Parts: sequence; C-alpha cells; structure tokens
Amino acid sequence: MINSMDTYIIRVYRRNPEDLRELVGMVEVVENQQKQPFRSYEELWGIMASEYAGAKRQCKKKKKEGKKEDAP
Repeated sequence: MINSMDTYIIRVYRRNPEDLRELVGMVEVVENQQKQPFRSYEELWGIMASEYAGAKRQCKKKKKEGKKEDAP
C-alpha cells in the first residue's frame, strides 16, 4: 500500500467524435512537473500506471535504505 496520493493535470486538446478512444492531450505529474503527451486512452493509462509503479519502487527503496541505516 502506498501512503501518498498522486496528483495529475490532464489536458485533452482534441477528440475524435467517431472514435472516443482517440484523443490527444498532455499529462502533467504535479509533484515533479513532468509532462508527457498521449494520443489514446491506452497511452494515458500507461503513463499513469508507469508513474504509479515508479512511485511504488521509490517507496520500497526508501524503506530498504532506512533499514540499512538502522543496522549496526
């Protein structure tokens, strides 16, 4: 379980009225101002999932580093 909340700004610039899965926009991760473009719902979800996985890895790494510092 991750103890933090991820915050995103999602800008949708264009949608295809014939296929609503096709859209163009930008995702910004608020914590680090990283911006990534997307061209579909699948890409949008992939960006958000990879950010989540990255945050999860960082939490585990910090926990391991904390245990190493506590060891005599």
